[in-house]
Amino acid sequence: MSETNEAFRSPAPPPDTFVARWEEVGSIGVDAGIVWLGDPCYILHRNDPDEQDSAPADIGVSWHDFCERINARGIYRTGVAAFSHDAGYSGMGLCVSTAYGDGEYPVYVKRNRFGRIAEVKIVFAGMDDPDEAV
Repeated sequence: MSETNEAFRSPAPPPDTFVARWEEVGSIGVDAGIVWLGDPCYILHRNDPDEQDSAPADIGVSWHDFCERINARGIYRTGVAAFSHDAGYSGMGLCVSTAYGDGEYPVYVKRNRFGRIAEVKIVFAGMDDPDEAV
């Protein structure tokens, strides 16, 4: 991991700050068989007027280009494709394949003792009990 990327990494809280209960907070609809994990400000718009709202180079210039990139990164083999910032360091986002393709998947959170979200889980496997997910 690069030095620049380390500056953006938040330290993990001590284990005793987590609350042990998963809380269902909603669901996400999937029509591409994949989910994007990352900060939307990195991929939706650019604030620099010289860049004319262009997408980061690593995700491509179109949906077709993006699909070619995730395929080249092995998403259909590993289930994950990672993307880097234009500055060259990792962590812009991840594209994750769902277990069963398109559908609606439940989203759960765990909160720390201050009520802040400490963990997020999307259950793609369709299990009834999110604590059984691997």
